[in-house]
Amino acid sequence: MCKIISFILFNLFFCVSLFSQNTPMLQFSPVSFSGQPKVSDYFEWGTPIYGKLTMPKPLKSYAKDLDNYDTGQIAEKDKYKKALNFMVCPSTEDVNDRTYALMQLVVSQQELEGRTVSFDVMPSPENASSFFFTGFYAELAKSKLITYDPSEGTSSGTKTEFNFYIYERDIPYGADETIARDAIKIANTVYRHIGKLTIDFTTVKDVREVMQWHDDSRAITESVAEKFKTK
Repeated sequence: MCKIISFILFNLFFCVSLFSQNTPMLQFSPVSFSGQPKVSDYFEWGTPIYGKLTMPKPLKSYAKDLDNYDTGQIAEKDKYKKALNFMVCPSTEDVNDRTYALMQLVVSQQELEGRTVSFDVMPSPENASSFFFTGFYAELAKSKLITYDPSEGTSSGTKTEFNFYIYERDIPYGADETIARDAIKIANTVYRHIGKLTIDFTTVKDVREVMQWHDDSRAITESVAEKFKTK
């Protein structure tokens, strides 16, 4: 009996390990993953958020070349040549039926060889280090997430779940490819679903509060990017 139980447990462990190795894992924390993270997928708006992504294949498999304009802005051109492109969309919206922004995380050649990367999502000014051309503020702190009632002069938000995707590959125009269940295709580009995050906007009293969160995070993100650019 003990041998049977051990055999079952071994196979269960093997299956779980195999599944985890072939499935993207996206984690979030209110503190940087370089410290002592407190993993969660639920946050109050206005609080810092950091992420850690582990992919089945090396990150270079999901990276895309920077265009000539972006490359021209970077001081260390041999070190930073590619970016991981993320897309975020509220789960209540059809990602194929909306205008979306690409969150472009620039990663080093060395980081691309690994399967894991930690990065800022909505960072605090004292703990920001990720090099983004466009940060997650573009989707996670949009004013349209808040409803304004002109008759009452009040604003209100909800607990909003966001789906996260990462660029996986381009499809040649005209090619007929089957897309996996956890992926989407937009304009002949495949994005892999990597995780979810919920932000609670129910305590918002004025849409300008969220707009300020957006502007603050953008300023922080851009201040980090300036350190990597030509002077």
